[in-house]
Parts: sequence; structure tokens; C-alpha cells
Amino acid sequence: TFLSQRDSKLFQEMFDTFQVASLVTYSSISNFKSDKINEKGDIRELTSDLLKGSLSTSQGEPQSEPEGCDSREDILLVDEVDMFFGLDFYGNTYNPVVTIKTKAVHKLMRLVWRHRKLDYEQ
Repeated sequence: TFLSQRDSKLFQEMFDTFQVASLVTYSSISNFKSDKINEKGDIRELTSDLLKGSLSTSQGEPQSEPEGCDSREDILLVDEVDMFFGLDFYGNTYNPVVTIKTKAVHKLMRLVWRHRKLDYEQ
């Protein structure tokens, strides 16, 4: 967004001074949450592959750091906290959804629907 780009430019000199410019990502809180949940791959595709039995063992695993590189923890700095606690973010859920259309899923849904009124406390 315009504000993120503007703020990034304002802090660029400080990031350069501390030699951390290459480690800083400036984004909106909405982009941040999406980037974090998808950092190991598209969560929708990975979920679909898992449920279809086609998730390879290398998918969804963290990539190893190149030799000699320090692994670093992420730090979240929130600028304009009113946006963080605003109606568009705080208290809302992020719902990445995938639709699985297979015969097995269809059968499962029919089974669940047929048994929806059973008393499971017996």
C-alpha cells in the first residue's frame, strides 16, 4: 500500500545504517499474515495435496539454510498500532479455504449428513 511504501522509504536510511536493510520486509498486516501462513508453500495447495494423498515428503518442510548462514527469528514491529487493533484485523480470523471435490469426500459428506442427528453420548 501507499503508506507501507512511504514508511519503508522513511526508515531506509536507518536500516542501511544498522546494515539490516536486506533483512527487513515492510508490509501491511494483511500481507504479513498471508505471507507467514504460506511461507512453506501455498497452504491451500498443500492441504489439497495432503487430503488427496499426493503430498510429497519434501513439500511443506522448511528449507534448510545455506551453510554458514545464521538462522534468524522473525521480529514483528507494528507501526500505527490502531490499525492492528482496528476492526479489519484484531479479533478476526484468517480463513484460507480449499475445496476438495473427490468421490471419497462426497461419500464422507453424505455419511455425515445421514448421521447428523445420532446421539453420540450412548
